[in-house]
Amino acid sequence: IMHPHADGSLDSAPSTGAGEARYNPTVVTGRDAGMLDPLGTGFGHPGDQHSDDLASLRFDTSPLAEPLEIAGNPAAVLALRDVETPDLRLTVRFCDVGEDGYSALLTTGWLRVSEQLAGTSAATVTVHGGPVAAVLAEGHRLRVSVSSVDFPRAWPTPGPAGFALGLGQGDGSHVIVPVLA
Repeated sequence: IMHPHADGSLDSAPSTGAGEARYNPTVVTGRDAGMLDPLGTGFGHPGDQHSDDLASLRFDTSPLAEPLEIAGNPAAVLALRDVETPDLRLTVRFCDVGEDGYSALLTTGWLRVSEQLAGTSAATVTVHGGPVAAVLAEGHRLRVSVSSVDFPRAWPTPGPAGFALGLGQGDGSHVIVPVLA
């Protein structure tokens, strides 16, 4: 389990106090995430996610001291607050960030949170990523990015799509990464 912090870091220790990170979408994200490629032509494969990461809430581990083997379905448990629309569509991207800053997409998860909100502007939701098997090299970082847009792979949230994530001990958000020992 890893915990996001208000400074954009992601590590095994939760923040000591309560906090939040606010997302106010101004740019459409997802343009570099690739498209379906059923014929295996290579067209549509994801490119560098850096520009999408910059337009999202993003949380990075420190550079890895040793390789990190991930196998399974990562998930982000998000403590949503101040959700601007009940039709919020969340996108969570898990990326391998190299020492040169190249952000390679590992997997993505999507969730429409209308049922979980149940007439309120706050809820704790779990966004499951797809299956992944990867080794992040020493010196690389794991990045988790959260946004409300992944166009054109998923239709964007209609209207205002801002929200806040609760961070810290107690009801704070966290990320579950299936690592091999």
